[in-house]
Amino acid sequence: MNVSGAWAGYVSPATTIWNAAAYVELSATPETGSVNRSTCKGPNNAVEVCNAKYGNNGWLGIAQIWTSGSYIVKGTVKLNDSYFNLTAYNTPAWKQLVSCQEIGHTIGLGHDDTNFNNANFGTCMDYTNAPGGGGTYGAANTAPNTNDYALLDCIYISTTTCGTPSQFVNSPIAAATVVDTGPQHMPTNFGIRTLNDQGTADVDPGNSPAEWGKAVAFTKDGRGRIYERMIGKGQKIITEVFWTPR
Repeated sequence: MNVSGAWAGYVSPATTIWNAAAYVELSATPETGSVNRSTCKGPNNAVEVCNAKYGNNGWLGIAQIWTSGSYIVKGTVKLNDSYFNLTAYNTPAWKQLVSCQEIGHTIGLGHDDTNFNNANFGTCMDYTNAPGGGGTYGAANTAPNTNDYALLDCIYISTTTCGTPSQFVNSPIAAATVVDTGPQHMPTNFGIRTLNDQGTADVDPGNSPAEWGKAVAFTKDGRGRIYERMIGKGQKIITEVFWTPR
């Protein structure tokens, strides 16, 4: 990870909590190289997490995933201090939510829900106006829930039965056959294959929708939330976006 001290206390626990999934093993290792936080292009077979002032561009965090065929090759997470330096977002609950969600994207999970205004689903993979929960929002959205761990089992164990929509109510796997959302955007293996062309791997995916390629899924309010940018030879960069609430 390539984050400031103010973020390390959120990124490291977010990494640890995903390790509760049976087939996920992540470690929060401080960056010792020369990765530029503004571009945050990390090495293959790893997830690079960075924070910087990425601009008042409407997003709190993005996850960007390089893929080759059916494999996730590497991922990056960008945490946008242009917003997190503001009082409204400079809170433990907001930082826990966005850290947890963007890391979750890099290991294959989609959004459970993209409505900011309804009751929380009790998972960090859910959009919300109130990450800490309370009142009509209910449970906090600062950590994964049991559905998230079950979905990771479905992704990484080909023999696992993912169940029916009734078993995964409101989860991405339930909607996968009818809605362009969730894990079907994410390849099922991580860190096994390298990109065919190292120059392609060094493509800067950018910080704005104009650079992210084609929007393939949208939020409840019509904003693109998943983008795909083809980079040649069966490879692409997937960008998952956590927008600021409207």
